[in-house]
Amino acid sequence: MTNIRQPKAVNWYGIYAALVALLHVVLIAVALIAASPDPGSAQQGSWGLHWIVLIVVAAPGLLLYGGSLFMPRSKWTYYLHIVLLALGVSSCMLPIALPVLVKYTSPEVKRWFKLNTARPDARHVSSR
Repeated sequence: MTNIRQPKAVNWYGIYAALVALLHVVLIAVALIAASPDPGSAQQGSWGLHWIVLIVVAAPGLLLYGGSLFMPRSKWTYYLHIVLLALGVSSCMLPIALPVLVKYTSPEVKRWFKLNTARPDARHVSSR
């Protein structure tokens, strides 16, 4: 078995996922501060619920992006990374997520994650 170096696209994914996880931490922190009751304020009203909803929405994102940094090198990890990058393409993270997603589909990254990268017609070639 040959040792292959970790592709740069995997490093870039790590930076991207850490950045998005940090963004979720900031959102949760702001929501926790804003949702806390302000003594003497009669204007709290329904805004407290809005901040709680933000926390409920941001927490799974933090778990997914942050957790994806520590997952083992396997087939399902590769597909989870692809899904998370695709989610980033549909958000404000497009300028970062799209180039990483394009590079992440390369055969080098697939080999790193131990996916079968052989072409179907290449497996059946005889040596006549």
